Amino acid sequence: MFITPSPAEMPRNHMKLEKKRLFVAVCAALALGATPATAAPAAPVAAEIEKEKPITLSVFEVKGDADEGYLATQTLSGSRTATLLRDTPSSISVLNRAFMEDLIVTDIAELSMFNISGEIGTNNESPISSGNGGTVSRGTNSTNLRDGVVFFVSLDSHNIDRVELLRGPNGFLYTGGGAGGISNQVTKQALRKNAQTAAFITGSRELYRGEFDINRTLTDKLAIRASLAYQRGGGYHNHTERTFRGFYLSANYRPFQNTNINISADFGENVAVMAPNMLADQFATTERTGTTTAYTATQGGFTYIPATNTIFDSVATRRSSGTNLVLFDGKIVADKINLQGPGAYNKTDHYAHSISIDQKIGEKLNFQLAGTLQEGIREIGIKGGSSQAAVYKDMVATRPDGTRNPYFNDYYTEFYHGIRNYPEPMVSLRASGVYDFKLRFMTQRIVGGLHRQSQEPLDAQYAEFVDPASPAFKGTLINANTLAAYQANVATLNQNRVYRRFYFKDGDDERITRRGAIPGRTVMLRDIAIDGASGRLMNRYYWNSGGMIGSSGTYFNQRLHSMVGWRSDSFYQDPGRDFYNMVSGETYRLASAPNLRYRVRNTSYNFGGVFHVTKFLAAYATYAENVVLTTTAGTPGFLPGTVVAPPKGFGTEYGVRWLFFDGRLESTWTYYRTNRKASATAIHEYRQVVTPAEN
Repeated sequence: MFITPSPAEMPRNHMKLEKKRLFVAVCAALALGATPATAAPAAPVAAEIEKEKPITLSVFEVKGDADEGYLATQTLSGSRTATLLRDTPSSISVLNRAFMEDLIVTDIAELSMFNISGEIGTNNESPISSGNGGTVSRGTNSTNLRDGVVFFVSLDSHNIDRVELLRGPNGFLYTGGGAGGISNQVTKQALRKNAQTAAFITGSRELYRGEFDINRTLTDKLAIRASLAYQRGGGYHNHTERTFRGFYLSANYRPFQNTNINISADFGENVAVMAPNMLADQFATTERTGTTTAYTATQGGFTYIPATNTIFDSVATRRSSGTNLVLFDGKIVADKINLQGPGAYNKTDHYAHSISIDQKIGEKLNFQLAGTLQEGIREIGIKGGSSQAAVYKDMVATRPDGTRNPYFNDYYTEFYHGIRNYPEPMVSLRASGVYDFKLRFMTQRIVGGLHRQSQEPLDAQYAEFVDPASPAFKGTLINANTLAAYQANVATLNQNRVYRRFYFKDGDDERITRRGAIPGRTVMLRDIAIDGASGRLMNRYYWNSGGMIGSSGTYFNQRLHSMVGWRSDSFYQDPGRDFYNMVSGETYRLASAPNLRYRVRNTSYNFGGVFHVTKFLAAYATYAENVVLTTTAGTPGFLPGTVVAPPKGFGTEYGVRWLFFDGRLESTWTYYRTNRKASATAIHEYRQVVTPAEN
């Protein structure tokens, strides 16, 4: 039998999602309804003051009253402990909650516009206000972190307390930033006070948004906080829109005076209908010379015209050719037309569950254990094919069956519909220790830590093909778990792929652009052709482990500050390839291809200092490195005996900081030189482990 994904399997089984939503709703009810129905008599104020114990803040926390308006004086990204920004030899900007609220920032990627040397990294086909936009710093991609942990889904701002932008390489603390830097999003934590805020935003293109943030102190040891957000809005192009909803719950528990426990649970769902990309000319050459190009068996399949509900075999038909230059002619392609339709969605669900335990021992020693379990689940209604970004002119007067072509000399574009599921569970663990000691002429804060992070990117793509049960299906799918059978099935599917052709004169009404299989004629099948003839590499497990140690010191009555650090990262991956049997639905690996496990190890160094010339003038200098551990690291290089080395960012930075009006006005002049080194052929420390293959 042929395996066709059911609606429960594609886009994705949402039963798990509904259970999590129910759990979140129960937690919210408990959080918001925790106030007793009958209040106890108020105790005298003097007695309350007498009973109140001072709260000892952890070195891993920023003080709640450290910010004044937009002015942020402390950072967690400098040394992973609360440190004064003016004493940190790095280029760091802190965009706090007050700043975000006054500028109505709802998407963290928007903050890149306020990052010096930063910008939003998007593409023409990205969703409007997607929540998935990347960031660019100093000309290269930067890494998004959430509470110091890599987070691939850029967050909505409703549960973010501050964003710390660390520019340039800084591998002592975080790996993965490369030459650009990192954006560390610090989430809201439960506070020791009762408070609540509500906000409503409305704007053009039917935009409206609501937020609610509530904090409650339940006992002298326990506080809880919840944040909720819902947003919906349209876009410039037809069909485009975005809907976001999020819920965040955090709790702070201090069972003992020197013990601090933070727990949080986060859920977010972002659904956006994507705007079209720019199309290129593929007809001007034909209009000038009359030459056309034939569809071959390897590039053609079946063409379906939704406006007339007709389908025909494309092989041996011809299409126009052109200059491949971007087309700006509004008479051919209207500015708001979106032929991808409402089915071109980009849906991202993310879950994150975190816990951190801070323990102070004596006056000088602090420890932190932190763990995060998170998953980003992407589900994208894609378009594909070599013709997806082009405009053609129909130069065929008759259809293959001999009937007249009603679209002769009309312009069109064509592509196939697909759905991509991309869940990626991730586990991050971190242990940190901080020791403070003082001498007569200096103080030193020694910071050390161990880390481990594992990821498992899972990927599956579906596309529209001719129904294998239909007489129009070309060839036969083979039921065998071999490489030859797999490659034969790839070739067969390529000849049965269905391309949907959209003529611009028909418009982009939902009746024409809607997606879904044609009953009795086409079906949505697992698209192994997109995986290629050598199988699928996406389903693999990889992890990073290592450690770091550093020190931040002060000298000469805090006039001179230093920071040095060293970090080691080891990257493991299993690059084994999976194969999919189109008939049985079984995923298998070849017995002739053993699993290979690669290990790559690399180090990063950082050192710098800040010298306070006067109270209002300081100068700093730093040298920093950062390793980017990519999935290509450790694989065999171009030359025998070499491997692909991980890219590395490194550079120097010099700056002068001016403070005016008691620090309320700050000016920083920075000179930096950043480099990025990458090589596909390097003699590098690595280990290759061969494990038995699995069938």
